[in-house]
Amino acid sequence: MNVLDPSIMAKPVIFLCSDDAQGITGERIVAVDFDDWIQARSS
Repeated sequence: MNVLDPSIMAKPVIFLCSDDAQGITGERIVAVDFDDWIQARSS
């Protein structure tokens, strides 16, 4: 079993706990690709 380092998981978890994540449902968020995912959402 592969377990991601907590430093990789921190950004997505903090984002999902924030008001910025309000209304996000049914999306697949890959922790290692989080920076690209968040950038694409803000474009």
